[in-house]
Amino acid sequence: MVDGLKIEVCRADGQKCPRCWMYAGIPENPHGICDRCAKTMLDSTPEDFAKNIDPEKFEAFRVAFVDLQREIKACYAAQAEKYMRR
Repeated sequence: MVDGLKIEVCRADGQKCPRCWMYAGIPENPHGICDRCAKTMLDSTPEDFAKNIDPEKFEAFRVAFVDLQREIKACYAAQAEKYMRR
């Protein structure tokens, strides 16, 4: 114990990422994915994430994955545009 040291626990700001459970999200991201997971998803292909998916369901997964990548890119673009207006 250190004299004068006080530790406080409080709830983190933002949304909990559904992929890694960290509390740090991209503003305006409807899925609440954090920056680290968003980068992983943008740098990956659907095949990287689909190792255990039934081959019959892969096409639907691929389409959803690509749509999510598009949404993440749009969120980053909107964030950059707001920053540039300042």
